Order: sequence, then C-alpha cells, then structure tokens
Amino acid sequence: MDLKHQFIHAMFKFKRMGKVLPSHLDIHMGEFFVLKRIAENTTCSGNVNVSDIHCRTNFTMPAVSQILNGLEKKGYITREIDSKDRRKIAVAITLKGREILKETEEYANVMLDKIMSYFGEENMEKFIELFNLLTEAIEKVKSENITNTKKGDNQLG
Repeated sequence: MDLKHQFIHAMFKFKRMGKVLPSHLDIHMGEFFVLKRIAENTTCSGNVNVSDIHCRTNFTMPAVSQILNGLEKKGYITREIDSKDRRKIAVAITLKGREILKETEEYANVMLDKIMSYFGEENMEKFIELFNLLTEAIEKVKSENITNTKKGDNQLG
C-alpha cells in the first residue's frame, strides 16, 4: 500500500476512534464540547449567546444550532431571547446538563489517563506536534486554488 493510501486508511481509523463516549452517557463529542463551552463561558446572568458558542468552538453556525437543538431536547440547556438584546438567544446550562457534563468529563479523564499511560508522554507530545503540523498543512492546501485535477497534472494556483 502506498503512502497516500496508508494516510487515508489511518485517517479513517482515527475518525472511527473519535466515537469514544459510551451510549449510556447520552451525549456525543460535539454536544460535550458545546456544553463545556456553555458551562465555562456563562456570564453573571448564567447565560451565553449562540454567537459566543460559535466563536469558542469553531463549529459552523448551522452545526451549533443543530447541537443546541439536541441539547435542549435532552434537557441539558435552555434557550430564551436575551433580555438585554432581543436579537440574541441566551443559552443556559441546566442542572441536568451540569450532571451529564460532570459524568462525561470524569469518563473522558479516565479514558485519557489510560491512553496516555499506554501511549507514553513522549509519544503523545510527538503526536500532538505532528498532528498540529498536519492540520496546518491541510488548512494551507484547502486555502489554495487547485486549478486542474487530471491525474498527474495537479497544479495549485
């Protein structure tokens, strides 16, 4: 198998590994990250708005909206019109949301500790460094204009 195929195969395996939260937690990783940002970034009123969540998670606005719909259906958040600016939606975490967040964080910490123990600190540091370089390379290539996609004639313009 050539290097390109090995890379693609490894990326698919890595993506499958991203589904690490057990079903009894009733939350997926995207919901977990959004719920965590809501809990961390609430103001003194206990609310955060949708655009704040978008900025803090780097998820698209449609993705944030979809995740918030799921969290609200599960009773983990509430949404209401912001009393200070009626154009904004204020989002607040519920007690049930705090409980699932705590349980998920505890599970994730145990899982990460075990992974770190197995993989080793030095390997993890190398992996993080290489993964960051890879994501930078992917972002750079995505921002370039590919002008011709015929086999053997790929050009970036």
